[in-house]
Amino acid sequence: MIKILFKAFSLCTVFLFTSQVMSQDNSELIGKWRGVLKIQKNFSLAVGLNFKKHENDLLITLDSPNQGNFDIPVTDYTLSENQLSFKVAALQASYKGKIEGNKLIGTFTQGISMSLTFDKLDEQDKLLLQYEGGYGGNLLIHNTNKLPLVLQIAVVKGGYFATLDSPAQQSFGIPVVDIAIDSKQMSFKSPLIKAFYKGTFNNEGYDGTFTQGFENPLILIKNFDPTSDNSANVKPDFGNKGGAMALIENGVVTNRFFNTHTKLTQYEIGSITKTMTAFLLANQFQKKELTRSSMLTEFEASAPRNITTMELATHKSGLPRLPNDLWENALETDPYAHYDLKQLKKSLSNIALNGKNYLYSNFAYGVLGEWLAQNKGVSYEEMLNQELFKAFDMQNSYVALSSKTQREHLAKGYQSMGELVSHWHFKAIAGAGGVVSNLEDMTKYIQSMMIKSKSHDPVIKVLLESQFEVGKGNQQAIGWMIANDQQGNKYAWHNGQTAGFSGFVGFYLDGSKGLVMLNNQSIDFTQYAVSLLTNAHTLDG
Repeated sequence: MIKILFKAFSLCTVFLFTSQVMSQDNSELIGKWRGVLKIQKNFSLAVGLNFKKHENDLLITLDSPNQGNFDIPVTDYTLSENQLSFKVAALQASYKGKIEGNKLIGTFTQGISMSLTFDKLDEQDKLLLQYEGGYGGNLLIHNTNKLPLVLQIAVVKGGYFATLDSPAQQSFGIPVVDIAIDSKQMSFKSPLIKAFYKGTFNNEGYDGTFTQGFENPLILIKNFDPTSDNSANVKPDFGNKGGAMALIENGVVTNRFFNTHTKLTQYEIGSITKTMTAFLLANQFQKKELTRSSMLTEFEASAPRNITTMELATHKSGLPRLPNDLWENALETDPYAHYDLKQLKKSLSNIALNGKNYLYSNFAYGVLGEWLAQNKGVSYEEMLNQELFKAFDMQNSYVALSSKTQREHLAKGYQSMGELVSHWHFKAIAGAGGVVSNLEDMTKYIQSMMIKSKSHDPVIKVLLESQFEVGKGNQQAIGWMIANDQQGNKYAWHNGQTAGFSGFVGFYLDGSKGLVMLNNQSIDFTQYAVSLLTNAHTLDG
C-alpha cells in the first residue's frame, strides 16, 4: 500500500499571463533550459525556461514539467549584460539570475527565496524529451481496489528528474530516484515510501509491478489520467469505514453515526487541533501574557529573529511545512512520535528563512503550542486539558502523546484505499495535530465557539478576525479560515487529516448553524462538508 508522510504544495496551478518580448540579439540563449527547484527536504520540482525567436524578438516561456504545465509566458522581464530577471504576476513569483555560458544561476522567489540554476539542454539531452511527460495507471491492490498513480518525468541536464503523484491521497511530488526509461523498459525507486517499480513496454504502456512491501500490478501509460477511468476507485464516501456527524441549528443538535460507530467512538482530528492551539493563543493575548508582536526569540533565543506570534498563527512566519530534520529518525507508520522539544528547538536554531509569505505550516503550530505551554510553565497537554477540555466539559478528549494514552474507544484508522494504518502520536508537534476526540466533545467545542462568537466574546473576536485573503474566497484568521456563503454570511471552518482519519468543523459567526464531521478514513470531504454547512441540508440519507 502507499504510505504518504507528507503533502506538497504546488509551484504552479492556474496561469494567467500576458506575453512579452524584447528586442535584443541573444541567439546563444535559444533553446531549452532546465533546473531543479529544491523547495524543502523531500520536495523538489523540475523547472524549465524556453528561449524562442519571435520575429525579430525573443520570447521566454516557463515550464513546470512535473506538474504537466508547459510554455507559460513570463511577464515583466529584462535581459541585459548577462543578467535575466522576470516576474510571474499571477503566482506572485519572480526570478533573478546571471548567465554564465550554458548556465543561468539565480534565485526563484515564491513566498520564499530558493536557489535555482538552469542548464541549457544539449542535443543528447533533447533526445530524451520523447519520454518526458506523465505516465498514469491504477495500482491494483488485492485484485479489487485501484489506486490512481501518476509518474511525472522531466528531462534535466544529463538525464531525468521524476516525481510520483497519488491524486486520491492528495499527495504530489513524492521523490523518485534511479529513473530509467527507454522503448523497452521503465524502472524507478521511491525511498521515501520504500517502493520501487519495474515494467516492460507493450503496445499500450509499461506493464509491470509496483513493490511496496507487497507486489501489485501496475500498467503506466503516457498521458493517461487514471482518475478519469470509471473503473478507478478514486475516493470512498464519507463514513465508508465508519464516522459521525452533528448538525447544530437553532440550538438543536442532530447526530448521525455510520457503521458500528456510536457517541463513544473517538477519532484523530488532525489539523483541527490548530484551532484549539489558536484559542489558547487568543486567551494569552486577552490576558496580556503574550502580544501579537511577541517575538519567537522569547521562546528560543537562537531561533530566527523577527518572527511574531501572529505570523506563526497565520502561517506567515517563513517556517516550512515541516521541520527539515523530521524524517531523520521518523517511523514511517508514526512520523511525529519521536520529535521532542529538544529537537524542535534545535531545528529552530539551524533554520535559515527565505521570506515570510503565506505557507501552511505544521512546524509553526508545533512551535506555537510549545511556546504557549512554556509561557505558562506547563506542558501543552496540561494547558489544553485545563483551559479547553475542562472549560468546555470535553471529558473524552486527549492529546495522543503515546500508545499509553490511547483509549479503548479510539476507532481503527484506514487510508484512502481501505488499508488499516497505525495511529499517530505526538510530542513537540502536538499543537499542530495531536488531539483525539469524539462527536459529543467536538459538538460541545463548536457550540461553545458559536455561543461566544454570537455574544462577541473578546477572546473569540480576536480569534476570528480576518487577517488576509488566501484565495478561493477564504480569509485567514488565527487558526481558522473565514469564508462567506452565497448570501454573504460569514462562517469559520477548518479540516484535518492524519494517516487514517479525517475531519471537518465549521460554524456561522452569528451562531446560527454549526457542523462537525469525523471519519476514520483518510479522505478529503471538505467540499461536501461546506455544502452541508452552507446549504439547507439535513443529515438524513
